[in-house]
Amino acid sequence: MQVGVEAERRKRATVLESEGTRESAINVAEGKKQAQILASEAEKAEQINQAAGEASAVLAKAKAKAEAIRILAAALTQHVRGPWVGMGTGIDSGRGSLIYA
Repeated sequence: MQVGVEAERRKRATVLESEGTRESAINVAEGKKQAQILASEAEKAEQINQAAGEASAVLAKAKAKAEAIRILAAALTQHVRGPWVGMGTGIDSGRGSLIYA
């Protein structure tokens, strides 16, 4: 009977030890899974932030170009509408020449 009780104790100890090992392995696996998920989310956020920055840069360049075009168009419009200084015949084979300021 003593032998049977001792065998039962060893059996329980073995079962408890294996359950502990199993729980430990599960905890390690869950930790690795969670770490991988967090790393993936961080990478995604980094890519989103980088794309947003690049989009802002493209928009800023487009706005600057548009403003430069507006300024150039205004200057050209004023230049064409400017006062005429004179019209005459130059030494260009009899064709009329326009001189404006």
